[in-house]
Amino acid sequence: MSTTEERPVIDLSTPLSMESSFRFPLQSADSRREILWGAALLVLLPGIGWFLNMGHRIVVVHRMQHGQLPWPAWHDYGRLFRHGVIVAGGMLYYYVPGFTFAYAAWHFDSALLAFVAAPLLLAATIAIPGYMSHYCQEFDPAEIYDPLRALRRCIEGGGAY
Repeated sequence: MSTTEERPVIDLSTPLSMESSFRFPLQSADSRREILWGAALLVLLPGIGWFLNMGHRIVVVHRMQHGQLPWPAWHDYGRLFRHGVIVAGGMLYYYVPGFTFAYAAWHFDSALLAFVAAPLLLAATIAIPGYMSHYCQEFDPAEIYDPLRALRRCIEGGGAY
């Protein structure tokens, strides 16, 4: 009798829980190796390693959405970097207005500007995971750089989002 318990594979059909969220990236030898490689790239290539890791995340999700095994996904580093830059640009695109108003609120000690900044930052925080998930599907940058589409996708997801 084995002393280790077989755990089911975590994929997109697995109900979301804290346990499955933390076990997903560590569930196999391939996934653990890819996590370690990503960590090494973050340390060895500051900045560039972050873009590569973001691109890796995009490709892992893309593969899962298309019924493929998520790992291995560390290949075609130029493509990974490009995906990382595209989604990071989207993060800036969504956060810059809110951060601009937040900075102005701080600089001018203005409650009104802070009142404007807060919903902008909240909307950016809500929209980013949604646009990233949809960008992963077909790698269409319009999923990122069309804020009305991104927010509509969040609303369509309802409570599940």
